[in-house]
Amino acid sequence: MELGNIAAASICQINAIIEAEGSSEAINYGTDSISMSVQNKFVPSESQVNEAAAVGKALTVLKSLCIKLLEAMKKGDEYADQLFMNFQRWLFDSQSLMYDPALTQMVYTLMKKLCLLLVCEINQNGGRVLHCSFNRLVFSTQHKTVEEALGFVESLRKSMDRKLLFHAVNLIPYRLSQSTVWMDPFNFARVDCAKWKMEEKSWDFLEDRKLRCEFRMVDAFPTQVQNMFKGMLASYMVEITTFKEKRLKEKKFDRQEFITFCGDYLQHLSDNPRKDEEGKIIGNSIMGAVEILHKERFNLYDEAVESSAVGKMLKFMDIRFNVALEFVKAMAEVSLFRPKIGAIPHCAD
Repeated sequence: MELGNIAAASICQINAIIEAEGSSEAINYGTDSISMSVQNKFVPSESQVNEAAAVGKALTVLKSLCIKLLEAMKKGDEYADQLFMNFQRWLFDSQSLMYDPALTQMVYTLMKKLCLLLVCEINQNGGRVLHCSFNRLVFSTQHKTVEEALGFVESLRKSMDRKLLFHAVNLIPYRLSQSTVWMDPFNFARVDCAKWKMEEKSWDFLEDRKLRCEFRMVDAFPTQVQNMFKGMLASYMVEITTFKEKRLKEKKFDRQEFITFCGDYLQHLSDNPRKDEEGKIIGNSIMGAVEILHKERFNLYDEAVESSAVGKMLKFMDIRFNVALEFVKAMAEVSLFRPKIGAIPHCAD
């Protein structure tokens, strides 16, 4: 999902955010509490306390402005709508006449707290948040079928809209994935099954599942090794998604059976070459790939430092690396090369 209006919403609900932490605006000023340690003889300086108190009046003015913009938006004022939507950009732009580093830091802290409260709310409703930033939210619905997942998302949006704390936060569906391997925003793989259409405000279901692999951690590898890594991961994702869909259609899906199948297919992928639907070999097994990379490790290193920007940087820093070893580490990071198959995390729906 896409997130919007986090800055404006956090300012509007500053009292609710602070009360949710069990504190009071009068003593907290909407900031992280100043830590004091008797053991380290640390005493907060006067400037630290004053910085929190100094922006209190400005936050009150901003809160009043945001509330008036919301009232104008309800009356159909498009200008107020644009101001509210671009409030964060206006506040954080260093070229803006209103820019104030202390005020910006205070609002940034409130935004982080609001996002944490949003994560807690989703987890309490039965979801599982994988990633949350000021403009993006990735979570697992913890449901097996697409219909159940969509029902959960719609219910979640209505629940958030009814809560005063999240009423001004704009939650927009963006993409629904059948299976996901997630590490961070720059390292993930997913099989998409639906995309949100903004104009029609409805889901566009994809006839053919769309696979996307994005792994920045292998950018230092030569191109052929990157393709080898992504090809193995793609084969794994497609196979487990196909198995899952087949079992759901037969209404025989069992979570433990699915986890067992994931482990069995990883073992198969480790020992046997990858084949297409016609049975033709299209790639090496994981063990075979590692053996080839180990034999060619010196040539591959020379190729990596010449072909990729990351490789050139490593060469400049005089850092040598074994491509075969780094390949195994990357596989282990995404759980494709672990001795204990049972430790594989389940895929997000």
